[in-house]
Amino acid sequence: MSNELSAYLEAHSRYQGLRDAAFHAVVDVWRGRVPREVDLRILPPYFIDADALKFWSQLWGVIEKPAAVFPWDEIFDQIWTTPRRLDVAIWDGSLLCGFAAGMASRGNNVTIKFLESWPGDRNKLRGFIAPIAIDVADMYARLLGKQWVMLKDPLPKAIARYHDLGFRLDRTLKGHTYWKRIVE
Repeated sequence: MSNELSAYLEAHSRYQGLRDAAFHAVVDVWRGRVPREVDLRILPPYFIDADALKFWSQLWGVIEKPAAVFPWDEIFDQIWTTPRRLDVAIWDGSLLCGFAAGMASRGNNVTIKFLESWPGDRNKLRGFIAPIAIDVADMYARLLGKQWVMLKDPLPKAIARYHDLGFRLDRTLKGHTYWKRIVE
């Protein structure tokens, strides 16, 4: 095995361990905050590839909603090989309720670039997806020693919600807005 491949596999394993630790820590906290009947699961990437994308393509893709549905299959195709990625599927039992994807920078932050809640009527986690995903990003950032959790281009109608969650406008760069809050 080449040194380059060995280093990549080592980095992938290390970051996956940190993501898994973040998932477990956050799900333990949130099980007490969501409705009792919810079977909350926060799952790592290998579940996203198989089950979550199938659910997304069969159910999310057919529901009309005002905001555009993100192309999650394309998003995960782009980031899955990056060890520093943050990709989260939030489930209620076998019902996919939300997705988030982003990246830990080489600098001081973890940025959530995509965040979406399933608009279906059966989503008992509606209203919880953003705070859960942000807590996962926050825990991942903490484990990596990062200082900030950032949001890239939040939907205008969600800005008040993110403001309530502690985010403030940081900057606009190349037409993109970035909001940030300190890691807690």
